Amino acid sequence: MWLITTINAAGIITKERLDYLWSRSNLNSKGEKEYHERSFRRHRAHCAEMFGIEIQYNNSSRTYSISMESTRNNSEFQEWLLNSFSVQQLLEEVKHMSKRIVLEHIPSGHRFLTTILTAMSTYSRLEVSYQRFDRPEPHTFLLNPYCVKVFKQRWYVVGQSSIHDELRVYSLDRVLHINDTEEHFEMPQDFDTSMFFAPYYGVMCGTGTKSEFVRIKVEPLTAKYIRSLPLHHTQTEEVQTADYSVFNYYVAPTYDFIQELRTQGSTLEVLEPKWLREQFAEEAKKLVEMYK
Repeated sequence: MWLITTINAAGIITKERLDYLWSRSNLNSKGEKEYHERSFRRHRAHCAEMFGIEIQYNNSSRTYSISMESTRNNSEFQEWLLNSFSVQQLLEEVKHMSKRIVLEHIPSGHRFLTTILTAMSTYSRLEVSYQRFDRPEPHTFLLNPYCVKVFKQRWYVVGQSSIHDELRVYSLDRVLHINDTEEHFEMPQDFDTSMFFAPYYGVMCGTGTKSEFVRIKVEPLTAKYIRSLPLHHTQTEEVQTADYSVFNYYVAPTYDFIQELRTQGSTLEVLEPKWLREQFAEEAKKLVEMYK
């Protein structure tokens, strides 16, 4: 893991530089003066076998780098993996400052994620006991787990359940129990995780909400936040002035997307579609009445 994160951070690095950085690393408990060649070869092979990350060597410059070819087929996952390694590596290096580092807690992932990932890899059907927030009693069903997604500090699993014809998204923090079964399922060959989530802002999929053009007008400071972290992959900036910016989207305006727009308060104005603008106007009137 140290090898991956160090090369990824450097971009291009020599073996001599790796030796130097390893000699100064807090993970080097033996105080080694260099990153021994035998360990280097073994760890390099493990990176390829376990994580699909190839460390390539350039003969002319005598440098190492992460192969872009090895990450191209699944770039989002590889980027997440590299970022996760980097954070974990950094935390290992600065354990002595643990009280000065505040991390976000994801409460729903640790109990059932391993079981779900194992079932995904073996195409095993799961028995799930699920408690919806809007229902008084839990219900139990069989689930074919297709993929998982983390969104706003919650883990979700997408799959085909025994009680619905279409794919559904289930939050792991509402799962009471999960049991593996001896039954297996066939994964549809045409299922594409990226395409499944593409029309949506978050995880409210399968609601029947169709994509449409959305235009918003925001104040300059809000615009900077939206530029640095786009609300959706279709985001484009139509207008940028000293007083405001206008952003366009082609997105399914589901509840979670609308909620995200609401978080910007009076710094954001919905321009289109008309029905959404009217909805925000009506909510603004109610707020005025509430705070009179």
